[in-house]
Amino acid sequence: MKPLMRTDLIEVGYMNPVRWLHIADTYADLGLLPRGFSLRGFLYQPDAKADLSWLVAAAALLGLTGAIALYIHRVNRRLARALAASKQAEQALRHMAQHDSLTGLANRALFADRLEQALAGARRDQQHLALLFIDLDGFKPVNDQFGHGVGDLLLKEVAQRLLRGVRHSDSVARIGGDEFIVLLRHVGSAHAALAMGDKLCAALRPGYQIDGHHIDISASIGIAVYPEHGADQAALSKHADSAMYAAKKAGRDRGALYQAAG
Repeated sequence: MKPLMRTDLIEVGYMNPVRWLHIADTYADLGLLPRGFSLRGFLYQPDAKADLSWLVAAAALLGLTGAIALYIHRVNRRLARALAASKQAEQALRHMAQHDSLTGLANRALFADRLEQALAGARRDQQHLALLFIDLDGFKPVNDQFGHGVGDLLLKEVAQRLLRGVRHSDSVARIGGDEFIVLLRHVGSAHAALAMGDKLCAALRPGYQIDGHHIDISASIGIAVYPEHGADQAALSKHADSAMYAAKKAGRDRGALYQAAG
């Protein structure tokens, strides 16, 4: 092998890039390699400079990935804020549709739904519930003397006194003007319902200080009890309203149980 390798000219193991290029050209002449074949990386070069060009591509890819991630994060935040605002708007609209705009109490529609649910539960569990119709005595003169602004403030204070006077399980609604209605979900008897009516009359009786004016009013409360005075919403409402007028006729500032005619 030595005569062929010409060790007298080239030491064994010596690598010369020019010789390898010549060999590559020879292979190309024979059709075994393409012309101009690159030997880059073919020969080991311990002191060769590292090729860091891939780092540039990697940094560009990383930057692009980060930019996309940041964009997606910002879009998600905007979507989350938009969804939260939409949910709040929906809740506000639902609240407006179900509550009295002045007092914040349930309106007629929401109260009717609560009463229907309470009646279904009372039928199932064979319990009593009571409906109290409340009409303020002497409210119209307040509007006439002090104006509707003072009247509105008075109605708001009445609503708060009613809420403080009932249990958490009960419901209070304003059904128009100076008329309120209370649902007592669980009462032991008609006597207990009448006692609650007297309690609410007492809560509404003390004078009110509204916008620098001292105002005295009272309330007439009509009471109908399920199932004695009605088995459905229409009958109970009609009979509680009738009892309220009976309370007014009896002298106002009091509660009255429904009494069937005759």
